[in-house]
Amino acid sequence: MPNQLKKPVQNPTMRWVFALMKGIHGLYLQGQEKPLILNLSDLHQQIIAIFGEVAKKYYQIE
Repeated sequence: MPNQLKKPVQNPTMRWVFALMKGIHGLYLQGQEKPLILNLSDLHQQIIAIFGEVAKKYYQIE
């Protein structure tokens, strides 16, 4: 995970991780059971994978 200077860091704070997650949106469409997840970058997907299977299912990453 990159730090504020875009250099890899081994021990990011939760505050920084949540800041990196900014920008993800869920679009709810009529007739759809689940929202469409928008703006998921590769970094977002890496972070979500660390959170585990429940998070991956929530963000529809399989």
